Amino acid sequence: MKKKSSKNTSVTMSYILRHHPEEFNVEVIKKGAWAKTSQILKALNITFEELSDIVEKDKKNRYSFSKENTLIRANQGHSFDVDLELPPVEPPEYLYHGTVQESMHFIKDSGLKKMKRHAVHLSKDIDTATNVASRRKSDNVLLKINSKQMQADGFLFYISENGVWLTENVPYKYIEIT
Repeated sequence: MKKKSSKNTSVTMSYILRHHPEEFNVEVIKKGAWAKTSQILKALNITFEELSDIVEKDKKNRYSFSKENTLIRANQGHSFDVDLELPPVEPPEYLYHGTVQESMHFIKDSGLKKMKRHAVHLSKDIDTATNVASRRKSDNVLLKINSKQMQADGFLFYISENGVWLTENVPYKYIEIT
């Protein structure tokens, strides 16, 4: 029997924890976005050691365990309503977002929207935003967000455990195309 690759297992785990836990009989608790580790082990048919290895080796640090390792969650990117229990934090002067040229007409009309996700994802540095945009196959565009002015105007910012900046939306007046 061929063993599943940890990359495929990680992709499936992301799908479960961020998008459709019900398809795998996993319950994600809204407060904290936690799921029982035992349910994930059963859904993925892997051992705790294999799960720990996936969490530890994930380059983007997408997942976190609770202190007791009895719960696990995706750190952000959910397409259903969750409360990640993150306190608002003061953002740096600028944050960045990588996108593609074909999305720019939507962004110019209505800014950055969370779409089907829990929040808009922003990066603290140009390199990370550029890497995000380069995953797509079309012309990449780097957006510079005046996050300090947004905060002064009442917008809230959060930072996930793996360093992704989150906000509800970004009106176009705060965006500069770089």
